[in-house]
Amino acid sequence: MKNPLLWLELRIRIRERKLWVISFLYLVCLLGMSFVPLVSTMDRPYSSPTQPADVGIAIFATSIFTLMALLLIISPLSSAAAISQEREQRTLPGLLNTPLSAAQIAFGKLLATWVFILWLIALSCPFLFLGMIWCGISWWEVLSAVGIIFAAGMVTSTIALGLSGYFKRTLTSYLGTGTIFFLWFIVWPIIGALMSSLQPRGDKAAQARFVDFQFYTFWAHHPVAPLMLAFQKELFEGEALPFKATTAVLFAFIIWLVLGLIFFVVACRGIRRALTDK
Repeated sequence: MKNPLLWLELRIRIRERKLWVISFLYLVCLLGMSFVPLVSTMDRPYSSPTQPADVGIAIFATSIFTLMALLLIISPLSSAAAISQEREQRTLPGLLNTPLSAAQIAFGKLLATWVFILWLIALSCPFLFLGMIWCGISWWEVLSAVGIIFAAGMVTSTIALGLSGYFKRTLTSYLGTGTIFFLWFIVWPIIGALMSSLQPRGDKAAQARFVDFQFYTFWAHHPVAPLMLAFQKELFEGEALPFKATTAVLFAFIIWLVLGLIFFVVACRGIRRALTDK
């Protein structure tokens, strides 16, 4: 927190109008999605009364997945131009002439993005706590959901920062970031689903190994997967899944950590490369 670039980035973000516009639109989206479970759980004639816990679980599930979806869009966009924009404005060599190292510059910009993610999560807390009011969700489950969502926002923003350091143009950085996440979030799971046709027949042990390979290769590291596994009882009504939730979530966190470290190094190399660019 002693990084001076962090406070500079925070002052710049606070003075920008788009921060408050994004926050307002973000709250509007969460508010609109929160009404969906309320309407769907309203008591209807000739139907059994809706239990308060069911309402709480429905609001909580809708809120956490809406929050995750919004942050998976906003987090990369908030850091995709952090370094490339400095390069285009020719202010990056000036930053390198300060006592800050390339790693400190990259980390300062990354911390500012993480603070922005925390700000959005803080705005979401009233919606998450609605599940507790209806006695369907405990405070530990709320903290677990917030932790998983924040970890996903951290890794996606770090990947976007690395691409911002790798590409010289802001537009190219945005396009590269969008392509990477499209392949990761959509194309890669679809390829995994298509591989189901290759599942061996007859041998149950081979089938189990193939399912594990398919899951951990194509789906377990997806940002939404740990959230679904952590709340499988609430989402799947207690149905047992063929995967251990704790192992799968730990596997996803390890993959995210490795990806974050790789792209942070890419960001640092991109900053140092500014000294040799003509």
